[in-house]
Amino acid sequence: VAHGSGRWWIRNHGYSKTGGQEDYREFFGQIKARLKEIGAEYVVVAGPGGVKDALAKELGNAIVEGASSVSEAGLKEVLVRGALERVGAELREAEEERALDSVLREVRSGRAFYGLNEAQELAEQGNVELLLVASSLLSGSVREGTYHRLRGIIEKVKYSQGKVMLIGRRKEALHQLEGLGGIAGLKRW
Repeated sequence: VAHGSGRWWIRNHGYSKTGGQEDYREFFGQIKARLKEIGAEYVVVAGPGGVKDALAKELGNAIVEGASSVSEAGLKEVLVRGALERVGAELREAEEERALDSVLREVRSGRAFYGLNEAQELAEQGNVELLLVASSLLSGSVREGTYHRLRGIIEKVKYSQGKVMLIGRRKEALHQLEGLGGIAGLKRW
């Protein structure tokens, strides 16, 4: 098990394919405790054999990769196959969903806004904390020749230190944002 900039390891030296359920529960418990300690959102579980599948099922937030060995060579195999990129994609999708959920929760309070006209007006005032733009709106504006307007909104939000996020990795989030005109966000005040 590796973590962030520093690596930490919990090795399963004493357990075999015929290891008892108690052995695995203890081993899995050590891993779960360590992951909880660091607040890991996603984990790559890799190695030879079937224990990795049982561990991934136990963790719930894991990407499973086969590897020929539990060694540096096995780690290199996993990295070459793009496991970290898949974790990054999962994290990005979760970030998109959280951002959209925060906007949807604030619709009733009046803090949220949606639609191109309102986004432009608020961006000109410097009153955009978070701007969500549907990837389909961006590509559509390029096709329709209106990209300069959308780009102007994005630049104004960035200039006023607002956060801009392109939504499009997760289809459900994209469809929800498209239902709001393809652009939405949170006001500063």
